[in-house]
Amino acid sequence: MPISIQHKLGLLQDLLQNHVSEKFLTTNESEQLKQILTALAQDPALDPALASTIDEISSASHTETMDSEAVQQWLHTMSSLT
Repeated sequence: MPISIQHKLGLLQDLLQNHVSEKFLTTNESEQLKQILTALAQDPALDPALASTIDEISSASHTETMDSEAVQQWLHTMSSLT
């Protein structure tokens, strides 16, 4: 059974919250992040405003560290749109 967009967004938010609190992601968490971002980006039912945020996160996730302020902004955007 496939998971819903809401569940995918919840997983994404959990990973980003972990990044904020721990200041990094483990290798497994980074892989999970990439997988969930890919799944969300390919979902045609994703709200266009969220799609833009997903694109931003995807671009930033290719670096070793993500800017804490940017992560906080993405979390705020996602919580206000979901």
